[in-house]
Parts: sequence; structure tokens; C-alpha cells
Amino acid sequence: MLVSVVTGVYNGGCELAATLDSILSQLGAELEYIVVNDGSTDDTAEILQEYARRDDRLRVISFAENRGLTQALIAGCDATRGDVIARQDVGDISLPDRLARQLQELQDSPEAVMVSAGTRYIGPAGEFLYEMILDPFSVDHALRVPDIAVLRGPSHHGCTMFRADAYRSVGGYRAPFRVAQDLDLWTRLVGEGRHVVIPEVLYEAKLVPGAISALKRDDQVLATQTIVTCMMQRQAGVSDAGCLAGLEWSRKRASKWKKRQADAAFYYFVGSCLRQRNTTAARGYFLQALRLNPLAVQAWARLVQSALA
Repeated sequence: MLVSVVTGVYNGGCELAATLDSILSQLGAELEYIVVNDGSTDDTAEILQEYARRDDRLRVISFAENRGLTQALIAGCDATRGDVIARQDVGDISLPDRLARQLQELQDSPEAVMVSAGTRYIGPAGEFLYEMILDPFSVDHALRVPDIAVLRGPSHHGCTMFRADAYRSVGGYRAPFRVAQDLDLWTRLVGEGRHVVIPEVLYEAKLVPGAISALKRDDQVLATQTIVTCMMQRQAGVSDAGCLAGLEWSRKRASKWKKRQADAAFYYFVGSCLRQRNTTAARGYFLQALRLNPLAVQAWARLVQSALA
């Protein structure tokens, strides 16, 4: 079975080589790697060109301007030729046997349409932060419940693999979802079969400031509410097309202050993850948080605790 790996990248040149290497060096799986250059203005195009010259398994699709991750994933998945599609995000690393392990799981479980794995999260300087390994039954169940309090997906978007025929059968990634396009897809895929979870870490995700989930919180909430409504419509045997027509994304760009607050919250989170294992590094992140937002009371408290420790 051929595995088609799909990545969308926008100005990810500084992290791109490590990600490409982690996929092109995978063992035990026949693969093609489709990377969509989403209008990058850095050295992304040059790096992709060089890798494609050396390895014909890499296919590059280029957008003249930035269209966003959803459009990049749609284009990438539409170009796949494999029996299964695997996701990979730029800046992240797939461990050496990730694709082979997930492919074997799908081959051994004909009733399964999607497989994910555990994810190890690392900080901006490569520090270990935490691991997320989800209970297989719980995460499959959670994707079927139209309740915001229960609904949840795999440990990371990039660690998923799904059958190509099921992806196309449910309509793939949907353009109206500028954010939460992964959760929308997963809730439709589980209508075709089971979601299997390998309870081991096979993927490493690097956390960096400026994540969409922090800057577009209102859009994330709207998207999740819409996904729940769509699930209820489908479970009632009704088309969910009408739900998508009402999506209205925020047209406002995040203010400089909102970006500073979001970045401060990010550095506070990283420091909190490190404070038990590396007090010095944690103190540095709390200081970064306070430089961005001097009013961050929790960061002050953590900084004092780390100093006393």
C-alpha cells in the first residue's frame, strides 16, 4: 500500500529540512510526499526544490499567494495517489517507524478508517515539555458525541493517517473551515469506521508562539460550535450543508497587544511545563512572558516560586 504524506507550509524554511528528513527517511513504508508551498516568501521554495531534485518521492505544489492551511491541505490531498493519506506539520518530526506502524494498524483492522498515535511536545529550544497518549476507546467515542464539553480529537493533527477512499467519501477537508478543519474531518471520518489509537509516541510536535489557536480564539469557538451542529444534523439524517453557509469568520487582524498577550501566555505555559525539571529554563520563560505582559500575575507568582526554589 502506498502512503501519501501531505504537508502545507508557509514561511517554514527554518524548520523545513528536519521535517522533510523525518519523512523521507521513514522505514518500512512505500511513500510519496506532497508538500504545498502556500505562498512562502522566505527560502521555503529553494529548500523544496533542492530536496525534490534529490528525491523523486517529493512532489511540490506551489501557490502564488498565501491561501491558508485548509486550502493547502485540500490541494495536497487532491493530488495524492496513495491508498492512505498521512498528515505531517512543518516543524514537527515523525519518529522513524511512524508510517509503517500506522499502516500496519490499518491493514490489521479493516473496520478502521483512521489511526493516530501519541505525541511528544517540545518547547522552542527543543526542551521536552510533555507527552499526550490518549485512551483508544475514549478518543474514538469523543469524536462521535455532538457536545463541546466531550468532543475532542487525536493528540495532534500531524500524527493522523486515514484511508484515502474514506477521505474522499466524506468530502475531505472543507474550505469553509479556515480553522478546526481537522476536527471537522475527523467527526465525518468516524461515520465511516473506527478510529484506532496506537498508545505510543510516534510523533514530535514543536510548540512555538503565534499559534492560530491563541490568536483566533473566537474563530476556534465558532468552528467547534458549527462542527457540533453539523454532527447533530448528520446524526438526524439531514444534510449539514446549511450549517456551513452561516460561517462568518472574523476579518479583524489581531492587535499588537493581543499578540503580546497571546505570546506571553505561551511563554508562561512553557515555563510551567519546565518548572519541576529545569528551574533555570522555566525562569527564563516566565521573564519572557513578563516582558511581553507585565500585568501577567500568574507569571509573577511562578517567577517568585522559581527564584525561591
